[in-house]
Amino acid sequence: MAVTKTLIKSHAPNDPSTASILTHVNGELCLDNENAMFVTLFIGILNTPTGALDYANAGHNPPYLKRRDGSAQKLMPHGPVAGVADGHVYGSGRETPGPGDLLYMYTDGVTEEIDGEGQFFSDKRLERIVCAQTIRSAKAIVDDTVMAVEQFRGKKEAEDDVTVLAIEFMGDAPNRPMAENLHITVQNELLQIALAENMFGEFAAAHGLPEELVNKMGAILDDVLNNVISYAYSDNRDHAIEITATRRDDRVIVTISDDGTPFNLLLHAAPEAGLSLEDRRVGGLGIHLVRHLADDISYRRRTKKNELTLTLMVDPPDDQP
Repeated sequence: MAVTKTLIKSHAPNDPSTASILTHVNGELCLDNENAMFVTLFIGILNTPTGALDYANAGHNPPYLKRRDGSAQKLMPHGPVAGVADGHVYGSGRETPGPGDLLYMYTDGVTEEIDGEGQFFSDKRLERIVCAQTIRSAKAIVDDTVMAVEQFRGKKEAEDDVTVLAIEFMGDAPNRPMAENLHITVQNELLQIALAENMFGEFAAAHGLPEELVNKMGAILDDVLNNVISYAYSDNRDHAIEITATRRDDRVIVTISDDGTPFNLLLHAAPEAGLSLEDRRVGGLGIHLVRHLADDISYRRRTKKNELTLTLMVDPPDDQP
């Protein structure tokens, strides 16, 4: 646990993706792990102004998202416990809690507590507490859980630690500012390209971005993701491709990150436009299109990942070529 906390603290400040953080931590824990030690792990990043919650779960007891209307949703794992499956690429989930909604987390010491007759406290008993129609506060649901476990256990000693954490989102929906950033995680499947394009379209609509820019970015995403998914991986494993977008005054900055084979498209020669189709080398047209559509483009290889950053001007100057 101490090593895991250190790995998260050292990596998370430079990585906005819970899936990427979890994948990195798992890889480090798998190194020289002769005793096959592991941890269950839930990572969440909560955008406090907007309520957007990005999360990833490595074999941990599914937390609950308790809605103000009384409904409760389990946030299921995205892969095995961390430390045992070297090379596993974790996925992530995204939810948006509303004002008064609760994120409720707990350890298996809660559900696996045993009473004097050898019976488990169980997921079913826990759900009765979480799914109660009236939740007074985050502190109240924590206190109710701990009290229920202690009463169930009776006078016998605890089998394991009982840890409960609840976070209540207090935002005011009508005055909530629009999301400044967009974060998308897609898998290396061609069908997921449309998902990325649709989510960018929603981000663009929220920021009032012009249709021309949306069309440009759609073409860029289509070509870049096609290339990554089709050519970046030499195995048959699932891989996560991260896409972030930020609106900064007169520009939109989009970063596409993947853990595929190193490839710098800026070093790829432009196609010979003056040659006939028969004489022209195969490939390169899509890369040339991406270069042409973006107002600025850069590449770097960072932490075993390709990172392509593109800038599109919202209102480019009239004299721009």
